[in-house]
Amino acid sequence: MRKIEALLYLQNLERFGTQLGLERISLLLSKLGSPERELKAIHVAGTNGKGSVCAMVNTILQEAGYKVGLYTSPHLVDFKERFLINNKKISNSEVIRQVEILRPFAEEIKENFGQPTYFEVTTAAAFNYFAEQNIDYAVIETGLGGRLDATNVINPLVSVITNIDYEHTEYLGNTLEKIAFEKAGIIKQNKPTLTAANEPALNVIKKICAERNSKLIVANKKYNKKLNLRGEFQKINAGLAVRAVKELNPEIKADIIENALEKVDWPARLDLRKIKGKQILLDSAHNPACIRTIIPEFKNFDYKKLRAVVGILQDKDYATMLNQLNSIVDEYILANPKTDRAQTSEILSQYVNKNYKIIENTAEAVKEAINFSDKDDLILITGSMYVVGEAMKALGIKNFK
Repeated sequence: MRKIEALLYLQNLERFGTQLGLERISLLLSKLGSPERELKAIHVAGTNGKGSVCAMVNTILQEAGYKVGLYTSPHLVDFKERFLINNKKISNSEVIRQVEILRPFAEEIKENFGQPTYFEVTTAAAFNYFAEQNIDYAVIETGLGGRLDATNVINPLVSVITNIDYEHTEYLGNTLEKIAFEKAGIIKQNKPTLTAANEPALNVIKKICAERNSKLIVANKKYNKKLNLRGEFQKINAGLAVRAVKELNPEIKADIIENALEKVDWPARLDLRKIKGKQILLDSAHNPACIRTIIPEFKNFDYKKLRAVVGILQDKDYATMLNQLNSIVDEYILANPKTDRAQTSEILSQYVNKNYKIIENTAEAVKEAINFSDKDDLILITGSMYVVGEAMKALGIKNFK
């Protein structure tokens, strides 16, 4: 019962949506004794690739013998995926305990400063949990943007900005320069910053680094050794992760880094599975930049037809995403992930130019794709982390221990 109550409390906070700002999270953490100050952190922002970079840094540090906390969002299958220590999920009892600690503080703050959001409460829980567990390093992914993101209360040893492209323009601005300014908000005084961003965003990052006396390292060279994650773009992410680790801890040797990257795992990124005799490719691409990045990779897969199960959120540029997918997809099944933010399949259907079916339930959509595909076909599941997560759950795929 306590577990259900804790999860219901957190789910109820989702209705408050996104409210950027550091005031509420700072108050929450101060009531906990400021656990974020105890963390030796690496902070990762960027439009795409930040989860993969976090996973690589996390794996390298573990391979080097460190106890590492990893905080990412959103989750795919299980809420507890957001809070990992050495790739082990937080326990149910620990989630309950953290919620029971935080809830009265959140109610107190609500009176004068407004309701702390779902992301603010989960971020406070993560920082408190990691500090209590005496981890050696914390790898922290931003939620949205950077400057006013709840994670930006930490003072990291290293800041990383993967790349800059158009997304969340209603919050971050409608130019690459404005988006770069928001993401560059994680740059800290006298602490190094690494990025693989290009111009014009890079110029904004350079300017802010100069203002804050932050050494800037542009790390956009591909990692050219064996990597367990598919895709040319992951080689750029790996190069950035390796350079960040060397900046964080120069004593970590090359063989440790190589061993780590040969086994790094990060689900739902060009993630090929064979299930019930069918090839299923899970990819959480959720914006045009993601789709643009993965399309060239399909030449490396052997298939007859590409059948896609797609579900996209209302606040994404679904018209552009579907126009891009039209160039490679043979048949669509359009689904509605279980979130108020999901765009309706009927609206999505207006932007596809191939045969399609509407099956709103993701699990049923996946079942249909499997049942009516040949063994030589490839089933792509994409469009949002929500639809991919629901598909993974339907397929019985579990992430982490």
